[in-house]
Amino acid sequence: MPISSDDWGREEMITHARDISYYTLREMETSIERAQKLWNKKLPAFDKLYLLKIIEYGDLQRYYKRT
Repeated sequence: MPISSDDWGREEMITHARDISYYTLREMETSIERAQKLWNKKLPAFDKLYLLKIIEYGDLQRYYKRT
């Protein structure tokens, strides 16, 4: 069965793709919630990049601050 583009948002795909433990993923999601609350906005594309370990948390905060 091919992977559809909708599957990439599921947490199973993220944890499998980057070998992230359950608790690490929960902590990363909490960090995203903190950034969203601090800057009062949501940037789902950058949140995904952070969850996939493409960008660091400091970079995520900078994107929230800039936009």
